[in-house]
Amino acid sequence: MINRIIFACIASLCFGAELFESIPDMKFDRAKALLGKELYFDAGLGGGNSCDSCHNLYFNRSGTSAKIINGINPPTILNSATNKFFYKNGEILSLKEQVARSLRAKNELAKSEKEILDYLAKSSSYKDKFKSTFGSKTIKFDDVVSAISEFEKTLATSQSKFDEFLLGKYKFNPQEERGYKLFLGYNCAVCHNGVNLGDNTFGLSNGVTSKVPSLRNIMQTAPYFYSGKIENIQDVLRIKIGLEIDVSQRELSDLIAFLSTLSGKVEIIEK
Repeated sequence: MINRIIFACIASLCFGAELFESIPDMKFDRAKALLGKELYFDAGLGGGNSCDSCHNLYFNRSGTSAKIINGINPPTILNSATNKFFYKNGEILSLKEQVARSLRAKNELAKSEKEILDYLAKSSSYKDKFKSTFGSKTIKFDDVVSAISEFEKTLATSQSKFDEFLLGKYKFNPQEERGYKLFLGYNCAVCHNGVNLGDNTFGLSNGVTSKVPSLRNIMQTAPYFYSGKIENIQDVLRIKIGLEIDVSQRELSDLIAFLSTLSGKVEIIEK
């Protein structure tokens, strides 16, 4: 225990905030984002399912779902515009590619480009909005992807205690400070670092290499792991730290206090 505390203190002094970045001020095209918002919530686009069906923006503002959908534990859509990799295997490398894949994938909206364009072409409202936004009488699939991508850029969380800490505007309370030092001392930041404390590195679990998930808003995004098999954050911490290590209840509470500082606010863009 003493050695772990000493290492945590040294890690926080030598590395600390240098491992992380605050959420950047995301630039986006407002007209495209507003059109993208309409598309995001349109269940007709997916034949009864919308982007929001899996990445819910109003249920506790988590940007995900509280249940497994089509065998998937949906990752949060919040701050996804700052991701370096998308999907469990990290095969998608850009936001637009992610949107296009989600529209077409069988276990997501499962629609072909033609089906999507045919659906939108039936709406005079959509035709007018695409023309005024993109300057073309014909709705193009690339423009659909662009609009939704611009909306996703608006879904950056702000005003988290952690971001304020990184900017020198907030001082952790004693419990948050202890949790932060434990986070470093347990080497959590080896994988969970950068802007999203994840989504930019890969880790090995049960012999499988996969993208390390973000810890942003972690207290709102249960269930956990790609399988969604764990509901309780304390159980997650016990598993990830290692069951062979005797983690005290106080340490768990301190870690959770720190993880709670990662919760930020998201404002849904309005006209």
